Amino acid sequence: MRGTCLDPPYKKLLPALSIIRTGLHAEEAGPFPLRQSLILAAPYLNGKAGSPVSDVLRKEVKRRLGNKEFHCEKELTLSLISGKWKISILFYLDQEGSLRFSDLQRLFPKITHKVLTAQLRELEEDGIVLRRIYPEVPPRVEYSLTARGTTLLPIIRMMYDWGKEHMMHYAPQ
Repeated sequence: MRGTCLDPPYKKLLPALSIIRTGLHAEEAGPFPLRQSLILAAPYLNGKAGSPVSDVLRKEVKRRLGNKEFHCEKELTLSLISGKWKISILFYLDQEGSLRFSDLQRLFPKITHKVLTAQLRELEEDGIVLRRIYPEVPPRVEYSLTARGTTLLPIIRMMYDWGKEHMMHYAPQ
């Protein structure tokens, strides 16, 4: 049964992946092998929030969950934390506790307001991050991890440790 975890959702995405790769309409793009399409789409899957493929993947996972057709736990986890900034946001919320939007912007100077907002909304929608609005003037909004969000921390810490241990292998010499 090797590969059954990845095959069903990504096969449905092949036309979208082909369009991104070639810039053609689906009927003009032609099929790509699954592995090649995923490799070519990797920058889009982990890129900016709102990219065509990440939106399609996210909607497809949610649709299959709603229809009780979902069968791959790893894919669910990846769909929740995929995004260029999500893992870093979760890491800093663990390290710092509650953070205001402006604090997060300072931590990530290269992220745009729009992308940070989208990433935080997705994390909130998925029950990973809590958005707390204080009735003050001006309004104060803080983000913190939910109980479900804290269950992802061991995974994120292991990713951090693995990266720290293996960084020199992948760094340009």
